Amino acid sequence: MVIDLGAKMDKIPAMRPGITLNAPCKINLHLRILNRRGDGFHPIESVFVPLDFGDTLSVSLSSIGTNRVHLENRSFGEDVIPQETNLVYRAAELFCEKTAFKGRFETELVKRVPAGAGLGGGSSDAAAALKAFNTLAGNPLDRDALALLALELGSDVPFFLYGQSAWVTGRGEIIEPLPYRGDMGVVLVFPGFSSDTAGAYRLLDARSDGAGTPGNREAILDGFKDLSSGKKAFPFQNDFLPLFLQDKTRGPVYAGILDVLEKSDCLFAGLSGSGSACFGLYADPDKALQAEKRLWRIRNGCRVKSTFFLACETKGMYNL
Repeated sequence: MVIDLGAKMDKIPAMRPGITLNAPCKINLHLRILNRRGDGFHPIESVFVPLDFGDTLSVSLSSIGTNRVHLENRSFGEDVIPQETNLVYRAAELFCEKTAFKGRFETELVKRVPAGAGLGGGSSDAAAALKAFNTLAGNPLDRDALALLALELGSDVPFFLYGQSAWVTGRGEIIEPLPYRGDMGVVLVFPGFSSDTAGAYRLLDARSDGAGTPGNREAILDGFKDLSSGKKAFPFQNDFLPLFLQDKTRGPVYAGILDVLEKSDCLFAGLSGSGSACFGLYADPDKALQAEKRLWRIRNGCRVKSTFFLACETKGMYNL
């Protein structure tokens, strides 16, 4: 399908009220990184699940004719990404370029999801921003066209346009929705340091264990459907985790977090994305909240947040 991203905007639409959107983070219940392709990208196979925890964006048409992002950082981490490299700013510049939209956007971004945690905070921000920009510009692009823009910004960005659990393959652009599991509670544990995604992929490329092959798709998806069974044996894995556990400095931190989660009566404990956040799954949100309170007392410098699966794009507010 050829999608025209050059929809010309001959005039700026009449001033519209600002739009406020939530940008939910995600976890990867399962993540396999396949062998690098000729174009340098690694295909993946993954189960992405959006959570009821994330950032908030308020977007309006700019009165000064430039794209700007105002950041309020409430995240677990302390790093503040400069405007020029912030994905929301890059999304605004890309949207205006591809659509020839004559207006510009002012964005207030409240960050709760730490950078470098494997939770997709920046990617979700970019997807929410693209949807807001498109609405304020009079909807010049359909969702397929927005997805093409999203992929230019990052491999995880297209997923967040859809707002529900999915089996994700390719670079991240092949998205198959999965049935909603809104009864699952989740505890996120951020170890106090971020993970370098590029460095993590270099570790994978240097491995010699014969990994990089697809997993058993049917078994993985059956495991997702079976989460509420109460069993504690699932076929999920994360290709980064064994490598991280070998690190002399951070390996014991990851191992300690996962051990504490497993002892808190969770159904499954794992690593999200290329780290650094770990997570535990619980039969219901109340159990996750109880586990969060216990984990706070023994966290040893880690940050802990309980939340739950999302069925679709939330209309609620996130509170840290």
